[in-house]
Amino acid sequence: MIIFLNGEDAYRLNQERESIIRSYQAKHGSGFNFFRIDGASHDAFSSVEESVKSSSLFSEVKLVLVNNIFSSTKTAEAIKDLINSLIYKNK
Repeated sequence: MIIFLNGEDAYRLNQERESIIRSYQAKHGSGFNFFRIDGASHDAFSSVEESVKSSSLFSEVKLVLVNNIFSSTKTAEAIKDLINSLIYKNK
């Protein structure tokens, strides 16, 4: 599932983001793996790729939060291509 939060009201965006994180933590408990990545950083794509492709011996649910994903067109395109490759790989 991909969720985009975008808008002018930073307070409500933060509330919704934290609500989503809390609900995932409550639902999945110890099997929850959370990654927070700044999309504006120079290594954003490699961090996203590493977090998505990393595997564990135990069953886990991953939540990858990428702030400022549209700050770099190159990073946004690379992440889009990564998501597409993962979706079509699993079909």
